[in-house]
Amino acid sequence: MAGLAERQHGVVAAWQLLAEGRTRGEIKARLRAGRLHPLYRGVYAVGHSRVTKRGRVMAAVLAYGPGALASHRTAAWLWEVLSDNRPRTDVTVTGRSGASRAGIVLHRPRQLAEGDRTRVDGIPCTSVARTLLDIAATEPPRALRRAYEESERRRVLDLRDVWRVLADARGHRGAKPLRALVGDATGPVPLIRSEVEARFLDLVRAEGLPLPTMNVPFGEYELDAVWLDRKVVVEIDHYATHGHRRAFEGDRVRDIELQIAGFRVGRVTDEQIAEPRETGARLRRLLVV
Repeated sequence: MAGLAERQHGVVAAWQLLAEGRTRGEIKARLRAGRLHPLYRGVYAVGHSRVTKRGRVMAAVLAYGPGALASHRTAAWLWEVLSDNRPRTDVTVTGRSGASRAGIVLHRPRQLAEGDRTRVDGIPCTSVARTLLDIAATEPPRALRRAYEESERRRVLDLRDVWRVLADARGHRGAKPLRALVGDATGPVPLIRSEVEARFLDLVRAEGLPLPTMNVPFGEYELDAVWLDRKVVVEIDHYATHGHRRAFEGDRVRDIELQIAGFRVGRVTDEQIAEPRETGARLRRLLVV
């Protein structure tokens, strides 16, 4: 039991223990002794009740038996292409009418190809291509684009798999936006290092402006966004990283060096990015001057 739990982020399911020859009486005895701690009906943490987020995801998948998969935003988090701070777990099941459970968002697709199934860190989940299709139906376009670009950067995306998924996606609400994104996804993927940089790129796209090159080395510095053909640099300021004297002084020195090199320098903050109309208009003026 301990070995099974170790492979599954500290959790086991009753159906697994029964398949290994344990009896329901033995499971109940371990529950009474405090060696098993219920997470969902028939799913337990082994040894203690504290589990990691991956343990909670595994428990949610095990709650629906063999064949269940982590999917949608949860799978995107497992693949590390989208963040997910929700207290809920997305689980996909096929061929059954499992009941909803607290903390679990249950999805029942009409079909799921064998190629859509895989594992990440030992957790059954949907493939990258299937995950993109699913979140295309449930997440806003900018989140889909972000997940697509991040999957390319992490080299976990195979476009052939995406087209296969799209060919099988009859009637799926995510097919149209994903097909449009794949058809539009040309050129190099911008290198972004933070959520605020991703939101900045969303703003640039919304304004219909050319994409900058991100995180460009410049001497001892790294520039956030550069339009080299227009000699424009935009630095993205976040108080958490720029809110002290040393960073402030360093930023001023960098601005002077960029101006000496012939660049126009603009600065935007994370709060300004949250006001896209005004910030986008200023950015457009900076680029066309």
